[in-house]
Amino acid sequence: RYLSRPAGAGDGLAFLEWSCPDNLVRTKQAMAGPALVAQANPAYGIRVSAEFVAAELRTMGPVEFARERLGVSDYPPDAEDEGGWEVISEADWRKQAVEGEAPRPGGEGARRPVFSIDMTPDRSMAAIVAVFRDENGALVVEVVNHAQGSGWVLPRAVELDGRYEVVAFAIDRRGPAASLIKGLEDAGLTVFVMDTGQVADAFGEFTDAVTDSRDLVHLDQEPLNDSVQGATTRPLGDRKTWDRRGEADICPLVAATNGVSAHNELAGEESDPLQNIW
Repeated sequence: RYLSRPAGAGDGLAFLEWSCPDNLVRTKQAMAGPALVAQANPAYGIRVSAEFVAAELRTMGPVEFARERLGVSDYPPDAEDEGGWEVISEADWRKQAVEGEAPRPGGEGARRPVFSIDMTPDRSMAAIVAVFRDENGALVVEVVNHAQGSGWVLPRAVELDGRYEVVAFAIDRRGPAASLIKGLEDAGLTVFVMDTGQVADAFGEFTDAVTDSRDLVHLDQEPLNDSVQGATTRPLGDRKTWDRRGEADICPLVAATNGVSAHNELAGEESDPLQNIW
């Protein structure tokens, strides 16, 4: 495109923009063509190599690549607009909401819950999310607590451990909640500490369970809905993960994501029926 405004005498000011059409189909396959990339990047093939752009396309999500490399985006929204939903679409997320009575965890095998803990980088908010399978085999994520600060997390975890047949408490070793690991272990709780590779795996497992296999369901809770709406991603090696540096509080989403992966890996088949409410 070429954008300009009327110039006054001696003004000499012009606005130039290179980008793809706003109605671009934002899938990796559709955005891979060199002609499309060249349209939005005059330096393509000169200062920006085809190999570099191909690597970006592999590691970025379609929405991020469209914004950063092709100059196409839906934001910033007006204050009254419902922006976001960059990683998981609103339609995909809403489709997985549970209708009717919420499923409850039991003590039978894979129905035993994993509780996952995360907090914001500034430690202003923390979340505990439960992950378990319901009687129909669906993977359920539920925000148990989402509150200010972090002092409440340990006593709440101890309380939950006393009430449920808990598989483990999952925490990212390199995340803000890692400072809680020692206290949880000292309290006698089973802690599943996730390394960087496991966190990257968790992102893929979670998004696939929502958008592909549709194995995951949620209880339509506002803290998790807001997290999914506001979430963006960042590269993690050749893969990616949730980006904590954005404006949205995504600790409920990060906890849910890690909890899904931990449950997939750890949930056993022991049978000790137990059903309760939080």
